[in-house]
Amino acid sequence: MACLNRLKTQAIYVLTLMAYLVATFLFFKPMENSEPPPFAHFDKLAHFIVFAGLAFLSVLSLAKKQIRYFIPVLLFLALYGGLIEVLQGTFFQRQMSFADWVADISGCLFILVLFRSTPLKHLHFWAAAH
Repeated sequence: MACLNRLKTQAIYVLTLMAYLVATFLFFKPMENSEPPPFAHFDKLAHFIVFAGLAFLSVLSLAKKQIRYFIPVLLFLALYGGLIEVLQGTFFQRQMSFADWVADISGCLFILVLFRSTPLKHLHFWAAAH
């Protein structure tokens, strides 16, 4: 059983690292303007979803049965999102957007609300158990 729990924990670590790598790549990838977005502010929704996913995976991979680690995760992701916006506007021929950063933080806060107020927190306990 201990081996299975260790494998589960390692899988979450790998998935989290892969999510950060893919997100970073996509945020710095040059934009192709061949097709218009499906609706206005589509990019804000994308930022929200990506950062909600990163927050979820980060909390799962950091703490064994302790949701209190969410605040450091939130601060890290806020800095990560802000740095991405600054780098996009400075070096990657993409627009820096305060609204994107707000969407990033909103996605993280959404996960915090879910972890604090729903049975979803039980998933955290299951995934982080050793």
